Amino acid sequence: RYTNLRAFRDASLSPAAPVDPQASDAAADGLADIVLSVDPAALAIEDALPDGVRVVTLRDALAVDDPVLQSFGNIAPIGGDALVDLNDAFARDALILDIAPDTRGAASLCIDWRLPAEAEHLASPRLFVHLGHHAEFTLVERRLGRGAFMNAVTELSLTNGARLHYVDINAETAPSQSVTRVSANVGRDA
Repeated sequence: RYTNLRAFRDASLSPAAPVDPQASDAAADGLADIVLSVDPAALAIEDALPDGVRVVTLRDALAVDDPVLQSFGNIAPIGGDALVDLNDAFARDALILDIAPDTRGAASLCIDWRLPAEAEHLASPRLFVHLGHHAEFTLVERRLGRGAFMNAVTELSLTNGARLHYVDINAETAPSQSVTRVSANVGRDA
């Protein structure tokens, strides 16, 4: 499989305008009600989340044998894609967003993957999103920073009747490069 880029062969494209990651505020931009700023090298969760919305690191979920782990890694499995394998090899941790069944009307969430100016040459953010039965949620995932190659993997698990409004924004500035793999397992009527 490959992406056919012939349509862009004669196009005149220019780089996007630079974004100052430190000045960017998703809430002020109207993207989301709650912003969770994340440094992929040291995941920390500090923001208060609404009822029915839980964010944990993979490390913390493994420590307590969290049931949400039953689907983690099954949607974008190891050995199925070279870039997923690269992400698995270099991701220091992963972020898990778990939305409880029947959660509706919760505040929207923006996850900002922020790379510091002295970022490594390779950043590997990993996000797993699980929506319980008949839950509805809005998520904006945004990558900010510059000077690195970002290899992001996002797994979406929607159980029966779940609804996810998902937006992925790449706001990195030159000379950054990125590849994003979004894979989903969607239940009946989701």
